[in-house]
Amino acid sequence: MLYWAQNQQALQTGTALWSLAPGLCVALLGVAFALVNYAFDEIGNPPCAP
Repeated sequence: MLYWAQNQQALQTGTALWSLAPGLCVALLGVAFALVNYAFDEIGNPPCAP
């Protein structure tokens, strides 16, 4: 959908919602992977207690 929105010049024609929805999904997927990575890091390298 992002490819089609870019080819149809969605931002210039006023149909920005064509690029907003899939772009938001890609961003949320990136955040989800970052949080999973952080969780695995905490499990694999627990903080040292003094």
